[in-house]
Amino acid sequence: MRISMKTLDAVEKYNWPYYRTKVCELTLNYDCNARCVFCYSSPEMEEWKNKNRLDIKTAASYMNNSYKTGSRVLQIIGGEPTVYPWLSEIIKIGKKIGYPVIQIVTNGQKASDFNYLKNLKQSGLNSITFSIHAPDKKLHDSIVGVRGAFSKIIKALENSIKLEIYPSVGTAVNALNYKKIPALVKFLHDRYNIESYHIIAMHFIGAAGKNEKELSVSYSQTLPYIKDTLKFLSSKRIMPISALLSNYQPCLLPGCEHIISDWKIPFCDDDLYLPEKVYKDSMYSMITDTLRMKGVNCEKCIYSGICAGFERRYYDIYGDKEFKPLKSAAKPISMGVFYSR
Repeated sequence: MRISMKTLDAVEKYNWPYYRTKVCELTLNYDCNARCVFCYSSPEMEEWKNKNRLDIKTAASYMNNSYKTGSRVLQIIGGEPTVYPWLSEIIKIGKKIGYPVIQIVTNGQKASDFNYLKNLKQSGLNSITFSIHAPDKKLHDSIVGVRGAFSKIIKALENSIKLEIYPSVGTAVNALNYKKIPALVKFLHDRYNIESYHIIAMHFIGAAGKNEKELSVSYSQTLPYIKDTLKFLSSKRIMPISALLSNYQPCLLPGCEHIISDWKIPFCDDDLYLPEKVYKDSMYSMITDTLRMKGVNCEKCIYSGICAGFERRYYDIYGDKEFKPLKSAAKPISMGVFYSR
């Protein structure tokens, strides 16, 4: 079994920047070939039905503008970007503009076709985030709502390794899978040497909000499994391409501030382009302003001035007793060598 390329090998091969740089997040479409139970833009929900795709000309102008204002990472998302008919053309434009990092976030169904993925690689794709939510086909398939999805996304992952496209894995933590997160990461690391993961605490919007009773789980319930996962990765001295955790707060995991993304109030923000709207230099600000809040004790925390808080809907369900103010910074946990763009 061939294993994935090391982070530094990808950095050298594709001339990626060694520092955290601005991201152009390009949403091409809302249609999808899966039906994930947690999806924020589920195509089965009325508010997402019949939404327009982004046309190539407009997409090109967005990519060009974002590059001129500092973006060096092009992250192409959906919906599911691989069902967008002109994805290879979008990737070619991004490469011509000069983006060193060109990435798609995918459920892997179409990328299981080697020739399809090879065409994307030849167009300029050099990074993929695969959305994998369990270490076994029964649970993964039930979460994404497609029979055979697990077999296809593992095939897509293996295709990316053969083509030397840098792989990372994104996982949405919910009540159905949180106990399986350590096993998932161990499986992916031991079998494929995956170094980069994006473990995301669930956002209670879209289908996740609709399926709230089935999916909701408290931080207190999930944290032992998250800590086991971090302990395993630390023992392997991985070098991830970016922060490992999202939608977590420092007070929940003291010493993990450096491996949590999106917990700070953004001072230098990324760009988000949707078919119907643009959030220029305000992607995370929009999320913070609309979704997050702080508890009565947050002002006592050393991070009160920079932490964006926790989600309002989470507070409605579980309250704020888990968020205890920190009086001092904890010693950072060791992840071996940590690389961050």
